[in-house]
Amino acid sequence: MELAPFGIRVITIAPGYTDVGWPVDHPVHLAKKRIPLQRFAKPAEIAEIITYLASDTCAYMTGNCVTIDGGALLPILPENDYL
Repeated sequence: MELAPFGIRVITIAPGYTDVGWPVDHPVHLAKKRIPLQRFAKPAEIAEIITYLASDTCAYMTGNCVTIDGGALLPILPENDYL
């Protein structure tokens, strides 16, 4: 609110698991089966979204948080509890 009059936009990102070169036997890989897309993000995918958010194409967006997690949070949302 305070920065908008100066043309400053504030957008945060919340990336989920991102492939940073963990060994194949690293325990973090157990999380893949809980992610709807069944994989981790590539660093370039996160960078592409950041590039878009910083671009003039996205000039009207501010005050948001963009979650980039391959759907990892979907199973824990109450509205997705079908049991």
